[in-house]
Amino acid sequence: MRFIRKTLVILLAFVAMVLVVAWFIPADFNIQASIDVNQPITETKTEFSDPESWKEWTNWNINDSVKSEETTLAFIPVPGMGDAGFSGKLYQFKPFEVVSEENWTFEVGETGCKINWKSTGTLSYPIGRLFGLFFSDTRRLEMESRLDSLRNYLESSIDVPPIPIDEPATLQPE
Repeated sequence: MRFIRKTLVILLAFVAMVLVVAWFIPADFNIQASIDVNQPITETKTEFSDPESWKEWTNWNINDSVKSEETTLAFIPVPGMGDAGFSGKLYQFKPFEVVSEENWTFEVGETGCKINWKSTGTLSYPIGRLFGLFFSDTRRLEMESRLDSLRNYLESSIDVPPIPIDEPATLQPE
């Protein structure tokens, strides 16, 4: 009986400690990433704002507000930014639910267009906050990966003028 009582006390102390630690972890997150794309702003915004093109560079379910066993991420575009950019809400269902506000803005960059991505939201208590210890780094890596895929997609759609047949290609010595 003593062993069970000690085990319960230790277990309750551990749970209490986890809850106290989670209480002090910030609930809000604000993560930003950006990338330069070798494409004009108008073309970038046009291709980006087409939900059909999103399946080429992300695994998010677009306009999917229904949570299912297969759905882990769903993005719902939200009007309101106008010419300034594009915004929406990203719903993450696994391993726990997170709702974040996603905002993309477009500006002149070094090579054409600079895409800025900002993700803000709140993590739930206590599990979300505990996961928050790793969430920012994980989310930033995901954002950088998605932006890299987006750049590859956008730059692959650039029309490269063909080399004329009557002018043979020459190799330049290194």
